[in-house]
Amino acid sequence: MVAISWSQGAGSLGSWTGRDGSGLQHTESQTVQSAAEHYQSDEHQQGGHQELNEIGSTRKSRFTWSFWWLQDKIRLPYIPRSLDRRELGFSVFRFCHLKAATDNFSFENEIGHGGSATVYKGKIHGRLVAIKRYSTSGSISYRKGQARCFEAEIYCLLKFQHINIVKLLGYCTERREMILVYEYIPNGGLDKYISGTGMLLDWTRRFSIILGIAQGVAYLHKYCGVTILHRDLKPSNVLLDSDMNPKITDFGIARLLGSALNEEVIEGTLGYVAPEYLLVGRASTKSDIYSFGVILIEMIMGKRSFKPSCQRPLHGATEHYAWELWTAGRSLELVDPSLRDEDRVAEILRCIQIGLLCVEPRPEDRPTMPDVIVMLSSESTILPSPKRIGYEVAEGGRRSYLI
Repeated sequence: MVAISWSQGAGSLGSWTGRDGSGLQHTESQTVQSAAEHYQSDEHQQGGHQELNEIGSTRKSRFTWSFWWLQDKIRLPYIPRSLDRRELGFSVFRFCHLKAATDNFSFENEIGHGGSATVYKGKIHGRLVAIKRYSTSGSISYRKGQARCFEAEIYCLLKFQHINIVKLLGYCTERREMILVYEYIPNGGLDKYISGTGMLLDWTRRFSIILGIAQGVAYLHKYCGVTILHRDLKPSNVLLDSDMNPKITDFGIARLLGSALNEEVIEGTLGYVAPEYLLVGRASTKSDIYSFGVILIEMIMGKRSFKPSCQRPLHGATEHYAWELWTAGRSLELVDPSLRDEDRVAEILRCIQIGLLCVEPRPEDRPTMPDVIVMLSSESTILPSPKRIGYEVAEGGRRSYLI
């Protein structure tokens, strides 16, 4: 049974349950055990808690104290001691320094806000940085979920060095905070350029961004030493630097992949979630390919597939519309009017076909990201025609198809 959890107004399918970790996240028992090890180490060094055992307190009071201590420890992320080492390229920031850098996390310095975290602009040692502060309020289960996302971002970005992946500079867990410090990306998210609130981009710039996103995803899937699924590729998770180079960000629900993942709770954003993941919780690298295909088509259209404020957006609307125009030989109607007089209009039409290949309903019909890069980079590469065969779902002895 696939459970879908809506976040109000954002079309986001976020939930903190049903996640097995797959090498990126730690189980509750591991988190508690690690917290206990830290506690025991601190007790050894400071000796402050030995007095508690010497006081003639009752079993009940000791149990109550232990319960609240454990409850507090559960809300903390598990950070391996090795992450504190400078040779990994990370800094462990003091909370007081981050507080000062953001003027006490003031609203004026806020540059992004989501359901789980708020991002602030700050300056540390003269360098502009982006400071992502996770919410630590709420239920124990919610805080544990926040800690898992915090861990996932650290593990995914631990040793990544790629021009199209945002760089993590360090973190802070002081005072039970969960804060990540990133390089500052001045031009914000790609979504504002697609929705028309940012400056108008010509095709040369759009194509460069498309190719950069593809190279970043290919790095995650094949060239970073392990296989990482981002699982929430969308325009707002692609930032543009001062040279308009795209940088993929927000790895809070990313996963390390050994094979296909099967999950009961769906995470991601409607409109960009692949049908096999939305219907039966099956995620693979082809799920990210689907999300990329939607972004590619939106870049060509110059508008979002649906408004984020829509409470029940129609999933798959973008690719349905693109498919209908492509099969009718009217692909030019899909192109942003500002691009229709471009000299490279043939390249734009070719990219529509590449986008349709990426959003094929069946994952096995989609190309890999290295294949997509070849298609984008070489005009001599012959493109296959999209099949548009529906994704098959078996339920109750009957078979249905999502087209």
